[in-house]
Amino acid sequence: MQRDTESVFPYTVRLPLEVVMQDEKTMHDAPELSSAQLEQVESIAPVPFRLTAEFVVEVQTAQRYLQQPHVTSEERRLFLTVLTTPEALNWMCRLAIVSDFDTKPGLFEGHFFGPQSEDILAAAMPYLSPEDQNYWTQRQQLSPAQMGDALLDMFYEFKTALRGVGLEDATTGEAIALEAPRDRML
Repeated sequence: MQRDTESVFPYTVRLPLEVVMQDEKTMHDAPELSSAQLEQVESIAPVPFRLTAEFVVEVQTAQRYLQQPHVTSEERRLFLTVLTTPEALNWMCRLAIVSDFDTKPGLFEGHFFGPQSEDILAAAMPYLSPEDQNYWTQRQQLSPAQMGDALLDMFYEFKTALRGVGLEDATTGEAIALEAPRDRML
């Protein structure tokens, strides 16, 4: 069953993130404060902020991927199925976003975990032919680790771009104005 991939892209994902930001400087460097004042300052609760990021995930190199000689016909059909199945596409896009967060050193490193290859395959399975379902089921049973490798090549075709961010005080709901550069690749 051939589906229209033009209507799928760009795929926009709004990802709400809860981030608590607080000053890490110690107040012990302020000699003019009494010990009682220092205790009071150090007992102040952190101020929670809500960071919202809007991403677009695109596959601009689908044709190139599909024409690579090392890609098997089963992998080609699975890739096309992922692109045209909303749930599988959503899982793959989430994985692309989460992977970008986790691979960039800094504030978010190690805090995000995306769907597993089994999740993506399970979402695509009902849309595969019985022969392909059998192929991927056997491949997954023989070596679950290699299943992730099979999806890895197609995963690299999904590119994320940060389209906008929002920041608000989570206590008051007050929006804090800021802007992200357009079309900035992560």
